[in-house]
Amino acid sequence: MKRRALSMVLPLDILIVPKPLLGKYTFEINGVCDLCAKKEMK
Repeated sequence: MKRRALSMVLPLDILIVPKPLLGKYTFEINGVCDLCAKKEMK
């Protein structure tokens, strides 16, 4: 699930976000996905 969300987001972000920021930004996306997954499991 997390991988699918990243695969949709990353292609756009690579064009917009400088590489040094990309790692931080994808980390934040991972955190959001984790929260969504926990809410769905409940």
